[in-house]
Amino acid sequence: MTAIKQQGVAETNKDRRRVLTQLFSLGAMLPFACSGDTLAALLAKPNGNNLEPLLKGVRYFGCAKREDNYYVLSFDEQFRQQFESPLVARGHGLAIAKMQRQLIVLDRRPGRSIHIFDALSGQKVQQIDLSPTLSLAGHAALHPDSQRLYVSAYENSSSEGLVQVYDWQEQHWELSETWPKLGTGPHELLAFEQGVVVAIGGIKTLARKTIELENIQAQLIFLNHQGKVLSRHQLDNADLSVRHLSGSWDKLVVACQAQLHPESVNSLVYLCEQQQSLKPLDHGAHYWPLFEGYIGSVEVYQDTIVASSPRAGLLGSWDATGQLKSLLNIEQVCGLTSVEGQLVVSTGTGDLGHQDQLQANDYHWDNHLLAASF
Repeated sequence: MTAIKQQGVAETNKDRRRVLTQLFSLGAMLPFACSGDTLAALLAKPNGNNLEPLLKGVRYFGCAKREDNYYVLSFDEQFRQQFESPLVARGHGLAIAKMQRQLIVLDRRPGRSIHIFDALSGQKVQQIDLSPTLSLAGHAALHPDSQRLYVSAYENSSSEGLVQVYDWQEQHWELSETWPKLGTGPHELLAFEQGVVVAIGGIKTLARKTIELENIQAQLIFLNHQGKVLSRHQLDNADLSVRHLSGSWDKLVVACQAQLHPESVNSLVYLCEQQQSLKPLDHGAHYWPLFEGYIGSVEVYQDTIVASSPRAGLLGSWDATGQLKSLLNIEQVCGLTSVEGQLVVSTGTGDLGHQDQLQANDYHWDNHLLAASF
């Protein structure tokens, strides 16, 4: 009887040590500092080893540089840092696989590596390296069911665009398909229940150097989930390159960059509704040259369109009818994301937060932010 009791105590102590180890390893993610009393209270509960309630909430993710090092970081909704995970090279776009609770980070163009992290702990769980003949365009998107990962890429020799499709198989991502010949110089892509939308920049590049700018063929492509092209839409301005996307399948917002004549653009943001032709937002408005031909990120939230220009230090917002609501001067503003009706921005000078309550930190943020609720 005594031996059985001692064995039971030993097993209980093992369980307690296991849970304590989990808690301390997750300490950087917890929304509060756990005191000894808090830990004791958690462990005293019948489900004390269930950490789920501690991990729920909003998380913000972004890539950044500090000194000479690159990282991907996570912050909670009060902008308290949750983790800092190192990157070998500069990161760019991000995506969330919600079912797997994984964060996907893409090397900046023309990188070759896709980095997969646990979205709550920041622990790296997988790395995917492209063929040496290919380069990443810096963006990825998840099917709404989190079972397929779509990655935009291109052939180094021709800049011909393609989408690589990865399936979730046996707890990791496995390349299953390649959709080739989509157009020159792809960039951001979005995935919806209906299919995938890809921004085709139309620019041939050598590493990061642009060539043949006199022959830009920018377009927006809608595909189904088998890679069949449903429709293609070209811009009415041969000086513009399609770069970034936001919105929905039926009402998409398209952000562009002027390559040769930024001082004479009539619009840098276009709308595509019901797969019809692209229409410029507030065409001919006097303020467009202020953006210096560059939109670095675009976000749609609460019937408001927001676009950033780090080059001009300008943040613009428009209502659902396309009327300008505001132009704000924020130095090197670029990253945009929203969750639960709240817009969050980041800057290359090291600011993160709501647009009117930015908090300075030690990081120089890259172009994109991502928000997720767990």
